[in-house]
Amino acid sequence: MNALTPVPLVCRSGHKCSPRPSTVLRGAGICRTCAGTDPAVAEAAFWERVALAGARPADGATYVNSVTAVQLICRLGHECSPRPASLAAGQGPCRACAGKDPAHAEARFWERVAELGATPAEGAVYVNTTTRVALTCRRGHACAPTPKTVLRGQGPCLACGGRDPRSAEAAFWARIAELGAKPEDGATYTNNNTKVPLICKEGHRCSPWPLSVLAGKGICSTCAGVNPLVVEARFWEQVGTLGAVPAPGCVYVNAHTPVTLLCINGHLCTPVPSQTLAGVGICGQCRVRFDRVYLLQHFPAGAIKVGIASSKLRVAAHVTRGYSPVAEWWNLEHRAACTAERTTLQFWRSNGWAEVPAAPRDGRSETTSRAHLEETFRYITGELGAPTVATLSGFVTSAECMRRP
Repeated sequence: MNALTPVPLVCRSGHKCSPRPSTVLRGAGICRTCAGTDPAVAEAAFWERVALAGARPADGATYVNSVTAVQLICRLGHECSPRPASLAAGQGPCRACAGKDPAHAEARFWERVAELGATPAEGAVYVNTTTRVALTCRRGHACAPTPKTVLRGQGPCLACGGRDPRSAEAAFWARIAELGAKPEDGATYTNNNTKVPLICKEGHRCSPWPLSVLAGKGICSTCAGVNPLVVEARFWEQVGTLGAVPAPGCVYVNAHTPVTLLCINGHLCTPVPSQTLAGVGICGQCRVRFDRVYLLQHFPAGAIKVGIASSKLRVAAHVTRGYSPVAEWWNLEHRAACTAERTTLQFWRSNGWAEVPAAPRDGRSETTSRAHLEETFRYITGELGAPTVATLSGFVTSAECMRRP
């Protein structure tokens, strides 16, 4: 006939069905029995689920469709009216057994109230699990808990549980008095998560959270040494004591952000304030003075390496990794040694001389091919002059390195 007129068919499972061509062309199946949407099939599945749940139909109960409630008697004898679709979704048939029946919830609430020694206040009524009920707790405090919190195991009374705002405020002010502090003019208590302006016993202005004070924490960040302004002042005081000065453009941000300074010897340095206040020096160059530049080669990897050192131990350690000394420049100024290493690396990379991945891991980025040994030697000599020690053969043992000055 047309796309909207059902066509009688027999599906592959042998069921008689009459789908509309438009639904079949839209991708829907052809057989409601196979899809589980046939009313007769759905009803049979519903009664099967009822039997599995141990329930039975009430007198005169009939099945209409999947969304119309059906009167049942559950396995414990409660009258219930579940929707077939709810049972098909895995829900139980009885709200009372599931603890969702209003009458049963109210009965359980009053039973729990009696167990806790509380009594209903005058005119108290139960509405539902989320509406507060006026009670008098066993200690005589007026309280109004929600039934669901009581049934969940919480006590009915905020004051007895230490959660009453008035009790918390009283405890806060008592603790403030113990600590010798006092409120600023006009200071008020709002709640345990709102700061209260105070003056500590040393006269510092502070604004602690009541919750923190009641948890045993102090009230004054200045007395505790964590006030940002106090920490900054202490840092600059320490900088002055160490003879350093701020570098051009220097800005203090916080205790964990490096600050650009010029140390007492004029070195540019970036100490972290918290580390400086903990006793760490401000200048890395003053703590470790590099006065040597070395040039090494590694025959198996076909690499050469440049670096700086503050003693003979550095080169000796590289020898144990397979390197052999080529030349060393000693008694250099720290800045000259660091500059020579940096410019040599720049010389390599500007010429396109890549690092050697096969070289030992320590200092891999400070290597390049051994084919550039002579050019590198001439470059460093041009920067620093003739080497103090030169071993062009490159065959030197770790013991021989240690015998050097």
